[in-house]
Amino acid sequence: MTTTTSYGTWNNHGDRTNTSMGASILDAINGGDREWQERMEASGALDRIERDYDAAINEALPDGVSLCGSEFHGPYYEADYTWEGKLNIAEIIEDISLQTFIERHDVDTNAVVKITHTSTLPESREGRGVVRVKTLTYDGDAGQSPHEWAAEMLNDAGCTRHNSGAQYVTKEPKVTDYARGEETTSVGEVTGLNDDQVAELFRLMG
Repeated sequence: MTTTTSYGTWNNHGDRTNTSMGASILDAINGGDREWQERMEASGALDRIERDYDAAINEALPDGVSLCGSEFHGPYYEADYTWEGKLNIAEIIEDISLQTFIERHDVDTNAVVKITHTSTLPESREGRGVVRVKTLTYDGDAGQSPHEWAAEMLNDAGCTRHNSGAQYVTKEPKVTDYARGEETTSVGEVTGLNDDQVAELFRLMG
């Protein structure tokens, strides 16, 4: 079993002006509009930012070194080091953009999911049929990040296969009327997400 020791605190390596990651995140959003800050806090976005930022830092640290709360831990004996040379934790953290995670969970993103359901009968397989369109708009109070909310809306509609661009489609038609042989296909389109949120949506739907 590897013997571990403290490698210092968040204040030593992550942010000389704050003692915790949470405090650093609060400082980072303090330049924004007060009402936006309140929406970010009320929605739980700050917790999600910290979760993802923490995960990114731990992934970037060498094997055996980790951030637990506000303290870094790693091997005590040099024989257990998994890196060469001097370990510079501050440099590792500097390469990870906190702003990326703030933008990812920004509750003011104007996310919209449009679901188009097309129902057809056996004699009208050429694409003719009844078309119903449902438009859903993200509410910052939903308790989810925009891309997490969009993923839930698409999954609920059965649009789980990525088509192209921001389109997600049903993997196969759903029988909606067995007696008449009616089948329904659905296409979901997502707009209003920033590039990072689009990438996260793609990851969640994968």
